[in-house]
Amino acid sequence: MKKTLYLLVAVLLTVAPVGVIFGTNAPQPHKIERRAAFDIGSGQIKMQVSDVDITANKIVNVLLTDIATVKLRESLVKSLDGRLSSDIQNQTVEAIVQLLEKAAPFHPEARHAVATETLRLAKNGEALAERIKNEAGVPVTIISQEEEGILGFISAVSISGIDPVHAVSWDFGGASFQITMKCDDHYMVYQGKLGKIPFKIALLQIQGRTDQTVSPNPISKPQVTQALQFIKDTLKDVPATLRQKLHRPDTIVLEVGINPLYGMLQNTDFNSLRLQQEIESRVNLDDDAIMMKDSIAQEYKGVSAYVVSNLILALGIMQALDISQVHYAGTQGANAVGVLLSPKYWETY
Repeated sequence: MKKTLYLLVAVLLTVAPVGVIFGTNAPQPHKIERRAAFDIGSGQIKMQVSDVDITANKIVNVLLTDIATVKLRESLVKSLDGRLSSDIQNQTVEAIVQLLEKAAPFHPEARHAVATETLRLAKNGEALAERIKNEAGVPVTIISQEEEGILGFISAVSISGIDPVHAVSWDFGGASFQITMKCDDHYMVYQGKLGKIPFKIALLQIQGRTDQTVSPNPISKPQVTQALQFIKDTLKDVPATLRQKLHRPDTIVLEVGINPLYGMLQNTDFNSLRLQQEIESRVNLDDDAIMMKDSIAQEYKGVSAYVVSNLILALGIMQALDISQVHYAGTQGANAVGVLLSPKYWETY
C-alpha cells in the first residue's frame, strides 16, 4: 500500500506544480529583459535603456535616456524629389551608432526602433530603415500615425501612473500630433497634421513668406490671431466621442513629446491663460531677442525660431478642443517608453 502511495505522489510531482498539489500559491518568477528602444522622430532620435519586467509588462529600472538631434523633417522639406539626402541618412545612422555606444556599458539584450512621420513620408524611408538595421544592428519599424498615438498613450500613462480610464494623451511631435483615448480594449486616435515644423511653415504662409526654411520671428499680434483661427479651422473633424471625453471633469490630459513651455519656469502643468501670457511677452521679438529672453545658448540658436510658434500651436489646439488643463508627462524617452512596453516589437528576441 505504501509503495503504491509513493508511486502516486511521484507521478503527481511530474505532471503538476508543487503549489497546485499542496494547495499553495507559489509565485512564479518574473522574467526581466534589458532593452534599448529608439524613437526616430522628425528632429530628434530618442533612446531609452530600461529593464522591463516581461511577466508584468512593466518598466522596473530606467538605466539611460539620451537624445541625438538629426533634422530629418527639415531635410525632407528642402528635398525636390521627396527623398532624404545621403547626408541626412548618414547622420541618422551615425547618431544611432553613437547612442548605442553610450548604451553599451549597460549590455542591453534586445533593441528596437520605431520611426514616425518623416520616414512615413520620405520615398526612401524604407531604404533608410534597412540601412539602420544593417549598419547599426537595430531593427526599425515605420509605424502608422495611429500606432504613434497608441505608443504616446502607453508612454504617458506609464510615466504618470494615471489610470488609463481617466487619461487622454496628447503627443506633440515635430511633424504631427496625436490625441488618444482608450475605449475598453481598443484606442481612439485623432491624427493631427500640424506638428512643430508643418505649423511653422503654415505661419510663414500667413506672413506671406515663401522661404520655408527661415524663422517666422518676429510674429505680430494680428498674425497670432490669424494662426489661432487657422488651427481652429483645421481641427473641425475631431470625433464627438473624444470631445466628450475631454470635457469630463475626471479626465486628465497628459502631454508627451514637445513641451511648448520648454526652458520656462513651472512648465509641468499649464492652461490656456499661461500660454497666452507667454505668447504676449514674445510678440514682435526676433530670434536674437528671444534668445536673450529665454537664455538660449548660441549653439542652440535654431531653437528660438520655434519658441513662439510652438506656444501658438499648443494654445490653438487647447482652444479648438476646449482643453482646460494639461499635465506634461513627457521624458527624453518619448515614444521609446511605449516601444519598451509593446511586446510585438520584441517577438523576434
